[in-house]
Amino acid sequence: MTPRGVCQFVLGPLVALFVIGPALDWTAPGGPDLVAAWGTAASGQSSGGSVQAAPARAPEPEPAVALPPPAERPPPPSSEPPKPAALAPSGAAGCVGSAAAAFTQGAADSGSGGTAPVMVRRGTGRRVPVANSSALTAALASARPGDTIELADGRYAGQFKAAGSGTAANPIALVGSCRAILDGGGTGAGYALHLNGANHWRLSGFTVTGAQKGVMTDRSNNTVLSHLTVGNTGMEAVHFGNFSSNNVVQSSMIHNTGKANPKFGEGVYFGTAKSNWGSKSGGQPDASNNNRALGNSFRAITGENIDVKEATSGGVIAGNTFDGSGISGANFADSVLDMKGVRYRVLNNRTSGASASLKNGFQTHVITDPATSGCNNTFTNNTFPGLTFSGEPIQLDKKCGGDS
Repeated sequence: MTPRGVCQFVLGPLVALFVIGPALDWTAPGGPDLVAAWGTAASGQSSGGSVQAAPARAPEPEPAVALPPPAERPPPPSSEPPKPAALAPSGAAGCVGSAAAAFTQGAADSGSGGTAPVMVRRGTGRRVPVANSSALTAALASARPGDTIELADGRYAGQFKAAGSGTAANPIALVGSCRAILDGGGTGAGYALHLNGANHWRLSGFTVTGAQKGVMTDRSNNTVLSHLTVGNTGMEAVHFGNFSSNNVVQSSMIHNTGKANPKFGEGVYFGTAKSNWGSKSGGQPDASNNNRALGNSFRAITGENIDVKEATSGGVIAGNTFDGSGISGANFADSVLDMKGVRYRVLNNRTSGASASLKNGFQTHVITDPATSGCNNTFTNNTFPGLTFSGEPIQLDKKCGGDS
């Protein structure tokens, strides 16, 4: 019997510790190769190919957030599953050519714990088109279960907040193409998009840029971020924290973090560091559990591509394409994944690129104790093609009982 707190890594047909060799032929959910440069997605360039872009909605001055006339209401949702979103021909993760393409096929439950992408459906309630910052602010403030807020292409300057909740049966959707850009401004402060106590949201297709952090959740659960392009942030790009659980970030492009503070420039961040529990989670361990990162592409990340904090558990990190070329080494950022949670599954991820500061591919660390931090995680079929490390590809904390 394996003692409690011991990291279990079984070499065999079921679980492999790590693989160093050729790249996997794994294709991320929602599209083809997700390693294309972020610039095409962020600029909104799109060519022909499989993307069928809907005609751009002409901007209207200060449109009211209201139900459209009955004749304009969308038909009732089909019993058939929606078609998957088409990525731009460039293959850039996160970039879809129209708001309609932001609706995707996949599993219905964001808390299922699997590796399949989560479905993003059009809401069953009001259709709320917006074309400027004031209309978006109003739509977020008045959102109710089943709403679909549709972003017209264009730049939305400001820092936006949602506090209302959808339901499991009727989530709230905020969708747009990658040419719909939420611009949070300077990288020194604030969140470009903040979900605060907002449950059951679907954020899909659009671009988030600027501010200190891109997308931040506090006490927000069962939310899906899909096909987003998030970057040019002062610190991290996406953060699920302060008791935010059962959330998913999938098929998204995460890029150019740490513009103001490289040592805090993580791509995706689960939970809260123990040193910040007093100010961020009421002095309690931040149990932001069962969060998932699926099929995302990372570029130019100065901190870890994914940082999983102590006291979190039960998440999944699968099918991502990590980039080690931007790792700064600041604040001990010397790996693409820092695993300080427990009972995570980490599988089918591919890492390329290496800065001089990249010491390991993945690291595990015990911060609290082995029962709540850094141990009992499973690493399967992760590859580091062409990379050499000064340390081990996967460095295990000895407190878990495994060999380093």
